[in-house]
Amino acid sequence: MNSKRLLIFAFGLIFIVIASVAIVKLARIEKDAPVAADTDDTLPSAAVSDRVSDSDDNGVSSDESEDIDGTASDTALSLSDNDYSCFDNSCFIGNSRVEALKDYGVLTNCDVFASVGLNIRTVYTEAAPGRSLPISEDIRYGNYDKFFILFGDNEIGWPYQSVFLDEYGDFIDHVHEAQPNADIYIMSILPISKTAEASNNYGYNNSNIDALNGKLRVLAADHNAVFLNPAEVIKDSDGALPESASTDGIHFGKSYCITWADYLKSHIS
Repeated sequence: MNSKRLLIFAFGLIFIVIASVAIVKLARIEKDAPVAADTDDTLPSAAVSDRVSDSDDNGVSSDESEDIDGTASDTALSLSDNDYSCFDNSCFIGNSRVEALKDYGVLTNCDVFASVGLNIRTVYTEAAPGRSLPISEDIRYGNYDKFFILFGDNEIGWPYQSVFLDEYGDFIDHVHEAQPNADIYIMSILPISKTAEASNNYGYNNSNIDALNGKLRVLAADHNAVFLNPAEVIKDSDGALPESASTDGIHFGKSYCITWADYLKSHIS
């Protein structure tokens, strides 16, 4: 009887040992197994993909296309054949509409400190693409004899235009201080298409653009600058940007950039 109990006890002990070994091996397998990469559970997969690489036909990211500013509408980037040596030692400052003068190769012999969404406040904090200093400081280090400045598209919806005009005047004074021997040209806000007018409800329309341009003319005179009105050669007979000039009603392509540059060339001393 004792022998039988000893035999049962031995088998039981063997079973416990085998089970323990199996559990240890399983734990090691789970520990060494590869861990799945973290995923963004807050957005569906399509949204995650859009966030990385979505763009429209003009190569503008979806985030950028929601702003007034974007990129120019033509897809072919080629050099202008016109002689723009008059812009040697010049600096252009402004939003994406100014940036198009560089992107289309119309102005290649001057600095263009412009970017999507730039406004009269962020000019003190943002660097131009490929630069490291804020634009307001970067202008101190060039040998400039002319500045061409355009602001207003991104500020026209501000609740108080007087605030924009005061800050614009301060920036003109800042440019005078940074480059006392340079001439400063304030460019008019350019027109938008009738379709673009109808698609917004925050005052970005040609009537308000024209009214603000009248105030910019006075502002320029008050701050020892020259007002230039390239809008007059961009408008159609209805006072708007032609529908055929732009896919978004705001940003036009190379041919209109050349018209713009030609106007400036013919109006500077």
